[in-house]
Amino acid sequence: MNILTQLGVAALITSSIGMTYPQNLSVNNILTVENSISIGEENYYVNSNKLEEKLKIPQLLPAETYENKELIYNINSIIKSQIYSRKEEAEESANEYFNEIGEIRPNFPFSIYSDYEVGLDNDKLASFYMNYYEYLGGAHGMTTRYSYTIDKEKVKILEINDLFKENYDYKNVIDKFISKEIDKNSELYFDKGMGFNGIKENQEFYLEDGYIVIYFQLYEIAPYVAGIQEFRIPISTFGDNYVA
Repeated sequence: MNILTQLGVAALITSSIGMTYPQNLSVNNILTVENSISIGEENYYVNSNKLEEKLKIPQLLPAETYENKELIYNINSIIKSQIYSRKEEAEESANEYFNEIGEIRPNFPFSIYSDYEVGLDNDKLASFYMNYYEYLGGAHGMTTRYSYTIDKEKVKILEINDLFKENYDYKNVIDKFISKEIDKNSELYFDKGMGFNGIKENQEFYLEDGYIVIYFQLYEIAPYVAGIQEFRIPISTFGDNYVA
């Protein structure tokens, strides 16, 4: 699904979300910068006898005079829909499970949490990631990471190829960098690093000041105990081919 399609779908999802739980939603401006778009957060918290839900979701906050507010709100809808779709699935799973077992309750209650970290926020770009954790029974919970890098001038979510000049082989440069890093601690990875076959066309990433951070989900290239694997690549590695 492309970004334009996502915008339309997410806008509908968010509209229904606002009507379902209006009393539990709040927006707090937590980071103020010298530009027309800042980063805030939306909070959702419910603790029932079936599922504890504690969600923090980053949101873009346009200034009062900002002209493209609808585009900003559409991006916010995409961000929220990632977490709320998981939330609805968790609620359905909890209801099914507890309806089957009656009054019996597990030693550890079902739970979902989300939080986020801002990697970069300046006049041109905002880049952050969300960690979504859920425990719905079993040996351990699972964390999934979602990341977004937004061009504030174009009001656009960037994909990794948008960071570089057209026809530049950034994939080869990144693959070589990651392969060298894996070789330093190959015992942490599947098949001692042989399981890494290069980044994807839509590779997940976020930006920090001076770095592109490539990351891989749990179990993607390493066992669960190794956690989400990150590789911080200096932007200087790409010379003038980096254009974001």
